Amino acid sequence: DKTEARLTMARFADCVVQGSPDKVADVLVRDFRTHTYRNGLRNLSNANDACARKVGLRGRLRMGGLPFAAALAEAMMVRDGEPLKPRLAKAASGKEAATYAPSDAVAMCVVRSTPDDVATLLTTEPGSPAENEAVAPVTFTAGMCSRSIKLEVSPTGLRSIIATATYRLLAAQE
Repeated sequence: DKTEARLTMARFADCVVQGSPDKVADVLVRDFRTHTYRNGLRNLSNANDACARKVGLRGRLRMGGLPFAAALAEAMMVRDGEPLKPRLAKAASGKEAATYAPSDAVAMCVVRSTPDDVATLLTTEPGSPAENEAVAPVTFTAGMCSRSIKLEVSPTGLRSIIATATYRLLAAQE
């Protein structure tokens, strides 16, 4: 089921981040429209067979794209050890981070506009009732931030674009 797949991806990302935090950080701050970014994600996935086995995945794992990047971003934010709410509240009024697409600009607007709501969402378990509850205010803010573009995205997709934007915003503060 989708929830179990998301939890497995989160466990895989946690393991990858434990083993290669510098490589993950380097990839996640890059422009996601580039080959360097896509190759970096693919390399992180392919170079971590031990993590795949650890989380119960068999055979060649093909993880890439936004869901994997988002799982890595969330794992990196947890790895920091500091509570997300105060870090994000401070970052929301700090240095700007680059955005690379209209949906990314909407995500960054959401992160900077409602950092508490974003932190609440990103600290829920994927697929949980708490996530379903936490996504509603974030979805509302995304609607306000996307007035000039038509943004059609699932709650999972919204969490993904917000997670990667949040990570880049936090990284821009360092």
